[in-house]
Amino acid sequence: MSLPTGINPLSIALQPGIWFRIKSKKGTVLDDWGGKTGENSASLQPDDSPLSNNRIWRLIPTNFDAATGTQWYRIRSTKGTVLDDWGGKTGENSAALQPDDVPDSNNRKWQFVPVEDGSWFRIKSTKGTVLDDWGGKTGENSAALQHDDTPDSNNRKWQLIPVTLDVPVANLWYRIKSTKGTVLDDWGGKTGENSAALQPDDVPESNNRKWKLVPVGNGWFRIKSTKGTVLDDWAGKTGQNSAALQPDDVPDSNNRKWELVPVGASFFRIRNTKGTVLDDWGGKTGEDSAALQPDDVPDSNNRKWQFIPTHEAH
Repeated sequence: MSLPTGINPLSIALQPGIWFRIKSKKGTVLDDWGGKTGENSASLQPDDSPLSNNRIWRLIPTNFDAATGTQWYRIRSTKGTVLDDWGGKTGENSAALQPDDVPDSNNRKWQFVPVEDGSWFRIKSTKGTVLDDWGGKTGENSAALQHDDTPDSNNRKWQLIPVTLDVPVANLWYRIKSTKGTVLDDWGGKTGENSAALQPDDVPESNNRKWKLVPVGNGWFRIKSTKGTVLDDWAGKTGQNSAALQPDDVPDSNNRKWELVPVGASFFRIRNTKGTVLDDWGGKTGEDSAALQPDDVPDSNNRKWQFIPTHEAH
């Protein structure tokens, strides 16, 4: 995705589904090092895999300082880790990643200071250190922080390159939409039979219709509502009443694990460990409308789902 000349990438940063490659003047890009945290965790790599999930980042606004006119952000990876200034350290090992478990930590807030024509930025921490490409180095120790004492250094200039993702990312919020245009609804937090419903996609910002994927390992996910309930396969049952919601009280339950099977054009089959798949029950809405069926018709339009990025639940 390319922006028209003169458009500030920060102006689209808050749109659902917008991610960025963070690219240096040397052509290297910030990499999350496979979800690693702590020392050596934030690395740089050649920009040779533009859609690698390791190399795309979301900007999460934290606070606006009215006195200085500064907007601060967390810089979050697809793994859920965030860029951390490692307590103001500089040099090797100084740019770290940490779990996004302290959203208001000043160590994890960054501002984007425009340089040149405004298409490049210094990425600056609350400590006053700036992200440095360490002379074009890649791999471990390659993403460094330095004092902001050479504002025009090319080592400290970064470009934000927008990326739109068709593949859903863990721990972000989505509407889960069928080919009929209906969306998965948590039925007001209800659990048990009839609890997983479909509704018309007529209230895009309804919290009842927002879901996130919570990784449980080996490519499986829990599919979790804003109410904290999770999609359950009702012990392998199929047909009406078969797709249920349950409290998220047994995280390792196989009844609550799902995988996404690509079927083309940004659609997926949503399949559980029993081999049944989520079915839109022919476009029906309300109670009994979200069903499970055997995965015996892989190309059925009733069993194809799209993940539509939405704003964070509130």
